[in-house]
Amino acid sequence: MIDRVDEFAFARKVRTTEIDAPSPMRTESLNFLDTAMLLVLRQLLLASPGESRVIVGQDEVYERLMVYRTGDEKTFRGNLNGAWGRMANRFRVIHVVEEDRAEISPVLKFILDHDRVRALTEQFQNLAEGATSAAPSEGEQ
Repeated sequence: MIDRVDEFAFARKVRTTEIDAPSPMRTESLNFLDTAMLLVLRQLLLASPGESRVIVGQDEVYERLMVYRTGDEKTFRGNLNGAWGRMANRFRVIHVVEEDRAEISPVLKFILDHDRVRALTEQFQNLAEGATSAAPSEGEQ
């Protein structure tokens, strides 16, 4: 695939029902926090149309993900640091420019296309609704 607007190229797995095409592409499983971070990074990328580079702070991304915090803050912060590292080193969707700042790769908008984002958002909303209904309401103990 070639994106002439952002001037980059990338490979995408061939999907067809006509033949059983082999795939030279690797598949990665994502955990919940990795997926949530990808969604936040994509949202920040798309919120800056026309920018040649979108650079974000680690704390800005972490703050948006605090709604998913479970357990103590130290453990959650460690999990966020692990996800940030995977975004840079394994998935390569961010490129570190300073100690706590990174450029979001424009390829991210193609990795998570609109249909995939909609499906993930729906799943996250269902999880949130389930967590809300499972939590005791005000006055209940």
